[in-house]
Amino acid sequence: MRIGWSGTPEFVVVALVALALAAATTASLGIHRPYTTLPLAALLTWGSWLAVRPRASHDGPGARLASQWALLGVVLWIVVGIVFSAEYLIVTRDPGFLTLTGVWLTDHASSDIPTLGALQVADTQQNVIADAWQAWNLRGDVVQPQGARALPALISVGGWIAGVPGVLAANVVVGGVGVLALYNLSRRFL
Repeated sequence: MRIGWSGTPEFVVVALVALALAAATTASLGIHRPYTTLPLAALLTWGSWLAVRPRASHDGPGARLASQWALLGVVLWIVVGIVFSAEYLIVTRDPGFLTLTGVWLTDHASSDIPTLGALQVADTQQNVIADAWQAWNLRGDVVQPQGARALPALISVGGWIAGVPGVLAANVVVGGVGVLALYNLSRRFL
């Protein structure tokens, strides 16, 4: 399966979308681990690429050069973003609780967080709340972070590689691949 320079931006987007689908699926099923998520992502990448890859090769000099510039720009943007990423993770709104859920999923198979006595502590303190609808909900004896599991599960893959800095870097990579997706759309429709 030859990709060529002009198809590389499309392949990168397809691979990240496949990884996101695999990560979200395994996190939803409570089996989010590298040995379950990564093979599923590889299978989804292969199948998705077969379905959406460009049929005709537009790998002319102009297309190659444009793809190389797009990839270089995105890589530079990612590197700068990683250098300037910060760890201000406040758990009241996005992106704080999404990033913290990604950090949690780095070492756990499910995004459900056991309360482990936190409810009893919250009952004794005036300034502690056990249920905050803006960021998490109580379901029995677990805390469920708000929102879908796709982004936290996806960025937790960075945590498998480099811990918390890897989760923060994965956020930047997702943004960079989003820029590539816009490049791909522009190239197809303009």
